[in-house]
Amino acid sequence: ISQPQADDLKTWVQTQGGGMIYIADRINTSQQARVERDSRLSPILDILPVAPDDVIAVRIKSIPKHPRRLFLSPISANSDLLRLAEPKDDETKKDGPPVNDPIAGWEEFFTDRDTYAKNPDYKVEFFPRRGFFSCYPIKNNEENPGAKVLAQFADIDDRGEATLRPWLVVSNPNAAWRTCYMGSGEMYRLYAYEKDYYERFWAKLMRYMVAKRNVKAARGRVLNSKEYISSTPIRIQAQILNTVSKAYPIEGTGAIDPKFRIVQVGLGGEKREFGPYQMSPKKGAGGFEGYYQGQVLADPKLFPPGDFEYFAVIDVPESASDTLQGKFQIIKSDPEMDNTKPDLVRLLEMASEFDKSFQSRLTDKVKSEFAARLPKDNGVPKLAFKLNDRELIRLIPESFSTKEQRADNRGPVNDLWDKGVEFPVWEPENRTLASIASTFSGKRLPISWVMLIVVSLLSWEWLTRKLLRLA
Repeated sequence: ISQPQADDLKTWVQTQGGGMIYIADRINTSQQARVERDSRLSPILDILPVAPDDVIAVRIKSIPKHPRRLFLSPISANSDLLRLAEPKDDETKKDGPPVNDPIAGWEEFFTDRDTYAKNPDYKVEFFPRRGFFSCYPIKNNEENPGAKVLAQFADIDDRGEATLRPWLVVSNPNAAWRTCYMGSGEMYRLYAYEKDYYERFWAKLMRYMVAKRNVKAARGRVLNSKEYISSTPIRIQAQILNTVSKAYPIEGTGAIDPKFRIVQVGLGGEKREFGPYQMSPKKGAGGFEGYYQGQVLADPKLFPPGDFEYFAVIDVPESASDTLQGKFQIIKSDPEMDNTKPDLVRLLEMASEFDKSFQSRLTDKVKSEFAARLPKDNGVPKLAFKLNDRELIRLIPESFSTKEQRADNRGPVNDLWDKGVEFPVWEPENRTLASIASTFSGKRLPISWVMLIVVSLLSWEWLTRKLLRLA
């Protein structure tokens, strides 16, 4: 396909919500593996859920002689996308498949059995009575992020080991558009077994692919917040496209002058309309893609907060009856909670100056580092610190100096209990007395004299009682 066709296909899928089913083969799919960025086929590769590999570079593997089965993984337990056999109203078989089996009918196609039963021998497990014979390789044998693998092809690699390869892959189910990759074009084998199964499979797959289709999305969309705070700007952004889903030119022939209106809807359904308000083109990194922006102040007199519903309405060019709409509400302002982000500029203005009185308490080293690192407000250094500026924070402890000051209002404490007995200096001339005096003379006995007096009195009292037989 040509470059414009590839671009149109990408627009059809991503912008208009259309679906695409890509069936790989060994003849043309290898071109996708050699696509360079911004080349002819790169738009196709951008919307695929996988990246096809170069079947020639990875060495073509011979087609097996025996059919292989698929291991199925439905999107959810309640999904009927892969269900081939519809449950019957009078179904009462106890040994049959579950009524709500999301993959009913596939095991019947592979092995003629009602339900799947795993066989530990992969040579029996991988070779059913009917199945498929090929699966085009993808890069790294992995799907793109967000994609969902619905079926895996049971294969045997060059070393004779069992391996599973993605065979049926869909893009992110929660995205606004859907694409599908199929590893081979062998669904006719299902037609040869049961025509109803074949038709049911394609009908459900195509219905799933176009489930996100939005006809109005072909002409654009409105981007706005769900809530706006009263007395703040109501910013509206919209993508407005022409009849072939392309952006209008910014100026010159074919340019448009879009405007938006605000429609207020009360609880009783009464409507009030404000505007129109001017919008201007907005260019992106990749050029102009049809986006326009505008704003109006949420004046509480015109747009009161509360239970009202508001709609931003834009008339679609070249279509008198079509409009693009975006719904939002206006809530009351709360100055304390509306903007909880710290105002660093205001905090810097409030910070104290790096004045001479503060510098006088610093050492020369700390003073020079502070002067070089502190932020400035109109050229004046301020004592403002950020937690991520660790080098500046390390200087804070060095800004403090320790001073000791002692004041005893009642005088020093004279603790008699802990003082010992200090003997006077005694130097007798007698040798015997001198030897005794040398033991105690001028020394301190490490026993409190108060304790000695108390113990002596108690001993004397006990001895008196003993001698007088009072005890």
